Amino acid sequence: MKYINRLLVLLFVSSMISCAHRGDKMAMGEVKYVAAFPQSAELSLIDDFNCDEIGLRSVRLIDSLLILSHDKYWTVLSTDAKRKYGTCLSVGGGPNEFVFTPKCAAAAYRTEGNSLVAYVCDKNRGKLSRFNVSKFIATGKDSLEQVFNSERMNNTVWDVIAIGRDSVLMQVPDESFTYLHRHVLTQDSLWEPEMTKLTENTKVEPSSDLNILAKVTRCRPDGKRCVEAMLYLNQLNVYDTDGSSAMTICVGEDLDDVAFVESQWNVARKETYESVTAFDFGFGALYSGSVMDQSGYEARNSEMHFFTWDGVPVFKAVLPIRALSFDIDPKSGMLYAIDAEEDTLVAFDASGILDAYRASTGMQ
Repeated sequence: MKYINRLLVLLFVSSMISCAHRGDKMAMGEVKYVAAFPQSAELSLIDDFNCDEIGLRSVRLIDSLLILSHDKYWTVLSTDAKRKYGTCLSVGGGPNEFVFTPKCAAAAYRTEGNSLVAYVCDKNRGKLSRFNVSKFIATGKDSLEQVFNSERMNNTVWDVIAIGRDSVLMQVPDESFTYLHRHVLTQDSLWEPEMTKLTENTKVEPSSDLNILAKVTRCRPDGKRCVEAMLYLNQLNVYDTDGSSAMTICVGEDLDDVAFVESQWNVARKETYESVTAFDFGFGALYSGSVMDQSGYEARNSEMHFFTWDGVPVFKAVLPIRALSFDIDPKSGMLYAIDAEEDTLVAFDASGILDAYRASTGMQ
């Protein structure tokens, strides 16, 4: 019996080594390694901010509005959370309802005429829709119109986000479920941004490990550039939606090896980035670094890594909580974050982050 056990151990170890020797790293264009951030600080909690909303999934600050998405609806509030305009975009079987509520942080917001509108996806019904936020605030009623419907947007697609008023970005598995393609879909066309194809030779084996290639993707407000934060790899990928340029950012000395991550037990794999938020002036990513313990994922406080759209590191912020989603209001200088453990929305002083962006980019 001892001999059999030793043989099994040797076979397991050898399989791990042979797998790890594949040497797969998912680089998209130039790789920029970040050894340190020019500024870093722990953010200070703003004690007099209070928001009673619970069951939170994502947060977005837009045009002096605080928008929160829950499991089954959105809530629209004033930025101080003292005035509630109502709930909208509900889950249900009606023509203007969703199979799953889209995250407000993944919507594409535009000012059209005198109205703020949000473009949102319902991938299970293959729809891109236009939601008039201003009209909802004025009337208290949902104002949702279908932009287009496509069978290519369906429940086999892993993730879909709106790029703008007529296009969406999809994460599409290949036939063997070993890789995730990035496809841009409009009513009349479908294409894969050219520079994103640089990673298509880095695949997982078997298909049950496809989660290793999962990511959270957000678009710059103008829809021309995207950033994706990998959930199990220590990297951020930035690319133009027209496919003309791309780069990879690694906070550390080297990119994680996909094959090595595959070789680890699921419980030993480290969570890296949990979310990312895009602004006009740059983007910030939530880094976790959590690992599985006997009772579940070990809760750790979040780090926030802030960059310009050129991949220049700007600021590293440390939070005294584990955040799920966040956004910044440049007008008030506040950073709003969802506390994943307490299921509450809290606010922090973001003046140091904004000052660092002003110094780095010249933003007003």
